[in-house]
Amino acid sequence: DTTRLRCEAVRQVFRSAEHREAVLANGLPSAVDPSDHLPIGAVFSILQPPPESAKTAADLVTAEPSAEDLMREAQGLLQDCPLSDAERATWLSCNEALALATPTAGRKPSSEELRELQDAKEARAAFLLSLAPEAGLMLERSAELRKQAKKLEEKAERRRAKE
Repeated sequence: DTTRLRCEAVRQVFRSAEHREAVLANGLPSAVDPSDHLPIGAVFSILQPPPESAKTAADLVTAEPSAEDLMREAQGLLQDCPLSDAERATWLSCNEALALATPTAGRKPSSEELRELQDAKEARAAFLLSLAPEAGLMLERSAELRKQAKKLEEKAERRRAKE
């Protein structure tokens, strides 16, 4: 539930890209890390709930986060993700390729468009598998939040068009 809690910062699991590579190559424990655990940490802010008088019946039934909330959380995950500059550029490139390959809604995609979409999905999946597990999970969650935000924005746009 992100309506009352916001992650402000996370502690990087690895001290550097070299440390990450050493842990992945040699495992734990090691001479540098004598424990088989690595420290983790996060800083959270507890958000103030809206005053009871500001809540409507709809708010009480559906505490759905806004598209802006979802995008803010997705951006935070992306910023906090332990990626090198090259990995970050590759992730952005994979997402751009996937967006470009996604067929336009409302019409049947051609077999070539479907093949391009599948290729883009496979390239992104392969990239995620090449990362440390925590980085892959953070990027997958960020992508899912962006997708949810886009759906909420489209829903709001359709609602405004009806009015």
